[in-house]
Amino acid sequence: MISLRDAAPLRLLILLLGAFVMIPASPVQAEQILPPVRIEQEAFACVDISVVKHHAQLVQNGQTEQLDKLHMVYRFAEGCAFPRPGQYMFYEGYDATSKGAFVCLRQRPGSDCLWMKRTAIGEVPTYFPGRRLEETNKGIPCTVWDQVVKKSRDTDKAIYARFKGNRPSGDGNAASEMAQGMVTGMLGMVNGGPDSHKARSLNLCEYYLLSAQQEARRLSAYEWCPQLVAPDKLAAERSGYRSDIAEIANSCLGNK
Repeated sequence: MISLRDAAPLRLLILLLGAFVMIPASPVQAEQILPPVRIEQEAFACVDISVVKHHAQLVQNGQTEQLDKLHMVYRFAEGCAFPRPGQYMFYEGYDATSKGAFVCLRQRPGSDCLWMKRTAIGEVPTYFPGRRLEETNKGIPCTVWDQVVKKSRDTDKAIYARFKGNRPSGDGNAASEMAQGMVTGMLGMVNGGPDSHKARSLNLCEYYLLSAQQEARRLSAYEWCPQLVAPDKLAAERSGYRSDIAEIANSCLGNK
């Protein structure tokens, strides 16, 4: 994994290349955006939504004994998971029959859809801030979306500045930082000391996740209001988003 010091120049190169090799799609042809969302509460998730709804009913009724039995049955069952606060998953959609009370998330792009309660996750960045899922983004004027895009870009800059400032110490050389991380990691196994390579990796992963959320927000705005972005910049943003998602999926998710 590259260091944060090298992340911005590399992403800029990817964006520039993407602008030349990609043909921007029309809003009708726009690819689906699966934004990363943060798990805020410990959750129960399954491929079968009926199991998740049954679980929610047991919680609502205070049937703790039945809940314990259900957890025992599904703790290691294929197609179920217990996401923890602080994890990230990829938002796919919501259950219309429950008015958005349950959402479909993927542990990584291409994996099975897992259903869980909407209250377990944070903001979904592809929706206009403050909108409920069942409201969608219909009716939001493009002048308002324009302000969202500008704020998102400012947020992106702040994210980079924050993580650049919080980056663990290192000389910026990938080889020497990896060697340093291996040494401190081995020391940590012996005396409980810090693993600088792991800290550096976690720092960079969080940067990619938060940045991808802002990219997803802007891409969603462009789908509703294509006039807010030039075709070459749209292609570059899409390319940058794909690159970040690929990096996240390959290097940052501990639920393979």
